[in-house]
Amino acid sequence: MEMKIHTNPDGSTISVPASAVIGKEAHIAEGASIGKVAIISERVVIRRGADIRKEATIEEWAVIGEWARRHAVRSDGYVFTVGERDGKKRIFAGCRDFSEAQAREHWGINHKHHAETTAILDFLFR
Repeated sequence: MEMKIHTNPDGSTISVPASAVIGKEAHIAEGASIGKVAIISERVVIRRGADIRKEATIEEWAVIGEWARRHAVRSDGYVFTVGERDGKKRIFAGCRDFSEAQAREHWGINHKHHAETTAILDFLFR
């Protein structure tokens, strides 16, 4: 794959796929992986260990942390992703943005997918 050099706002550089579109004020940490057709807007921070694949589009002011690459799909197709906001792990699922405690309460014992969702949360927060 052909690569190019992206210069971060702090002057550090990182090699990214030549076909990726990276905003000039985006900061991509060493150790992050960027897919060849990714589009990353300006003022985005992508931290070490993040894995941005295929045709991802990341908009302005997004912060992608080291946990961003962990996700699981429930048997009904619902996708759970563990991410980071303000330095704390969060679960993003559909329109929901929960702490671990909030997620476990929401998908509690009375939820029809409780057992499977609890296993997913256990996996994502380990």
